[in-house]
Amino acid sequence: MVQHQNTALALGLERHPAVAGLPAAPGDLAQATLLRSLAPWQPWLAAAGLPLAEPAGGVLYEDLSMLIRSAIDGDGVALVRHAIVLQELAEGRLVRLFDLVAPSKDAYYLVSPPAAAGREPVVAFSA
Repeated sequence: MVQHQNTALALGLERHPAVAGLPAAPGDLAQATLLRSLAPWQPWLAAAGLPLAEPAGGVLYEDLSMLIRSAIDGDGVALVRHAIVLQELAEGRLVRLFDLVAPSKDAYYLVSPPAAAGREPVVAFSA
């Protein structure tokens, strides 16, 4: 099983949080706009030790590309799997705000015949 982890991301454009007004610490999210998607914020907020309620109201993004675009446009802070936004992070269009991740309820399961378990592609995929 490969467990996904969510991380908080916001507008990048090579700006430092102190300069851009981005949240510099998890507690600063109490004053930030938290963009909503089908992935709940609550596990991440709990991992951060923040007694904040699940964001309510506003747009609920069902399409991750629209959520990511909204974060890039500076509409708020998005909670996204790190692996999904590697290109945006590398290009500086998004920044990872904190070194804090929370497990997602989503996971992938790999099923293979026992004889194939040691094959290089199967081992690489499950790593």
